[in-house]
Amino acid sequence: MSSLENVKTLKEMSTLEKVIEAEQKAETLVKEALMKKEKTILNSTEKANEKAAKIIKTANQEETKIIEAALIREKEIDQEMKKEFDEIELRVKNSVKEKVDEGVKFILERMIDK
Repeated sequence: MSSLENVKTLKEMSTLEKVIEAEQKAETLVKEALMKKEKTILNSTEKANEKAAKIIKTANQEETKIIEAALIREKEIDQEMKKEFDEIELRVKNSVKEKVDEGVKFILERMIDK
């Protein structure tokens, strides 16, 4: 082999080495970009999950408040209805007592009149 051919071969080898080196560098950059993308997606997913958890927690708290308020109102209504029922029951008892008293008085008056 002539020295010109040797120089040419060395240049080709140097060029090939540079191409291989560039390919390796590109491959490394692609891998790094993919890892960065995966990390970004993971971070975004974690943030989304955190936000979702906060929203769910807030919704649960609101639901609890609504249920507690409904239970309190239900107790109030129950007490009001019991009070009304007791008042009605008392009026009925008084009315029945009055009617019985009137009936007894009527019978006694009839008995006295005879």
